[in-house]
Amino acid sequence: MIAKYKEATSFAKITFPVQFVPQNQEQREQLESFKKYGTSLADFPVRLADTGNIPFLKDTLPDAQIQSCRAFILPQNEGNDLELILASPSASVSLKQVERTHGIEGGAQWTGEDESECLRVQLIFDGDATTPVKMNFTIKNIVGKPVDKVKDAITVCQELSQGSEFNLHSPDGEALLSIDNLPTNNLPDFAQLQEIAQLYSDLQRRSSSEILFPEFKEIRDFDIQNDIIALALLEHKNAYIFHKWDGLSFTLNPGMSIRKVSFPSCIHGVSRLNAYVGRRKVFLGYYQWYANVSGCKTISEKTGEYRLLPMDGVNGVVAKKIVTATAKVRKYESQVFFGDVIDFSHITLIPLDESDHRDGK
Repeated sequence: MIAKYKEATSFAKITFPVQFVPQNQEQREQLESFKKYGTSLADFPVRLADTGNIPFLKDTLPDAQIQSCRAFILPQNEGNDLELILASPSASVSLKQVERTHGIEGGAQWTGEDESECLRVQLIFDGDATTPVKMNFTIKNIVGKPVDKVKDAITVCQELSQGSEFNLHSPDGEALLSIDNLPTNNLPDFAQLQEIAQLYSDLQRRSSSEILFPEFKEIRDFDIQNDIIALALLEHKNAYIFHKWDGLSFTLNPGMSIRKVSFPSCIHGVSRLNAYVGRRKVFLGYYQWYANVSGCKTISEKTGEYRLLPMDGVNGVVAKKIVTATAKVRKYESQVFFGDVIDFSHITLIPLDESDHRDGK
């Protein structure tokens, strides 16, 4: 009966030799790492040997048959877990130890993760004082994590991948190691990921809702442009933001007619300011907007669908400005009003990435 339970081996161990039999180059490298640094092996192919003297294994596990096993070197008494700070020019992350091992050939490795469990850093020691310490780093599992918790990890990776200076030290500031051979290949492009994370983090500071990093396939260029404009409005609440637009589609209620409106004209109204983070819509407030239109295109008279067309040139822009959420603002939300054309030709447009947006926006 006791043989049915895995606890039996805790006081009556069964030992027999095995031979590691890597099947490809990746497994050969994993085996070398296991022997040198003590990194564990998961589902690794082995061939059992001398099982004939163990009755219940003799028939079920023939010596020649390749099996799969997990292998690790028993941990040594290392004392307290090691905590490190990895700092690049613009950000830093605290790394908690998740693994520390020693190999049978004199090397060792330390692995740590940041608070979000998205950044994993591995330090590899060859056991030779003249050999530099190697460092590997990866980003994983950022989807569904709060953007504020993953932004610094992504920033550190982006700057390290660009060759920026960095340091690795203990929480009390003591420099730990000199590392001068970061990986130079097989690194993902962190630049775009870092820009998106920074944008979402900036929006997070101006939102009462927690923003979670979306699935990559759900991030659309159109939504990113919308979010950049939304952030500009929030950063410059007392100014108008101008940008190109391609018109406005709408549906008339029964009994209403667009023929009573003359063109060219200026339309204006109040709308909700939303950021789009993947499939999620994040409410950020309200804004007032103005836009000149050159005419109206009928999409379907039967359904009452029309599209207002923008004007050409400098007057083909929309002007937006943040407004306070009052009862009147909420009353006029999503309604469109017509008026005289506004001349935007005197406006000087300044790119949103410039530092001074006070005059032309």
